[in-house]
Amino acid sequence: MKHFMETIQMEDPRQQHKVKHTLQDVIGLVLIATLAGVDTLVDIEFFGECHAETLAKYLSFPNGMPSHDTIGRVLQLVDPTYLYELQTNWNQFFIQTNDPNMNKIINIDGNTMRGNASKDQKANHILSAWSKADGVCFGQVTVNDKSNEITAIPKLLDTLHLEKMIVTLDAMGTQTDIASNIIQKKADYVLAIKENHKLLYQDITDYFRHTPFLQEMKQGKKGYISTIEKSHSQIEKRYYYQTDDISWLEAKAKWKDVKSIGMVEKVMEKDDEICVERRYYISSLQTDAALFAKAVRGHWDIEVMHWYLDVLFKEDSHKVLHKTAAMNLNVLRKIALAILKKWTPNIRKKVTSMRQKRVLLSMALHKFLPSILNM
Repeated sequence: MKHFMETIQMEDPRQQHKVKHTLQDVIGLVLIATLAGVDTLVDIEFFGECHAETLAKYLSFPNGMPSHDTIGRVLQLVDPTYLYELQTNWNQFFIQTNDPNMNKIINIDGNTMRGNASKDQKANHILSAWSKADGVCFGQVTVNDKSNEITAIPKLLDTLHLEKMIVTLDAMGTQTDIASNIIQKKADYVLAIKENHKLLYQDITDYFRHTPFLQEMKQGKKGYISTIEKSHSQIEKRYYYQTDDISWLEAKAKWKDVKSIGMVEKVMEKDDEICVERRYYISSLQTDAALFAKAVRGHWDIEVMHWYLDVLFKEDSHKVLHKTAAMNLNVLRKIALAILKKWTPNIRKKVTSMRQKRVLLSMALHKFLPSILNM
């Protein structure tokens, strides 16, 4: 984090003769406060006043602690693309080895910042790229609403280094141009197929209804894998089928480097009730059901990030109507989340809860902040 603090050297759009607080001080204060469980601008100001002595060791504050109004104005003025660059640089400290054998999964999905909505404007909809293996958000773009994700995905892909990684997208992102874009980035894809591609969906579902084909995949070495687990008081069984026998697939020519199709059958048993769900996919991966399963299950890991933003950081609960300020706070929360996930407090009791880590920092910032800064 020390590196991150040192790199907050951005062009200041404010009139310099009126500036009392540097951008580095304000952004640094917001990030540290966010780490310590402080989620509103008013509370960030109060946090700064309470911990002024500790913060002064790392930030300057020549004119005292900035007010919440000043913090808000700064967040409105900073170009989010600059924080994106800082986030990318910061991520390099957290990203695990790029060993091609890791098959790193990059999940792309959108989430709406409900706290940014009002009767006069739609909320920011943030399209993010998440890596569970690294515990970081690789990047994000803002769109007006979920319906614009299709046009935003290529813009997000252009900002990412994806070589030898596997990109997963839900059905809205399953577009031929997007598949081609992923291949051009020297990555692979696993894309969900629903009825928005009616003929392709029909062909794939018809194929997986044919029992002999399923039996053949089960008997093969790589085309089938199953899992069983207990979740929410019910038994969940998942059966993963994948095949590269797709010479018959009429739409094959439209999808760049498509090599396989797959199905996931999820059987949920609770009491005497059984519920079955089936999902279908196309992929540029060769048949490897274990890797296919990792990619499919991995896609939902991005929902964990959304949960942290919504529940831990209370992003939906706090009203920040200015769109640029809301976007900048979103980026800083993602950076804070990455830091908290990597930080191990040096205390007797092992602490893994993100909430408890924030509590520790809020109670004893002077004790624990140095260990974060020196990670």
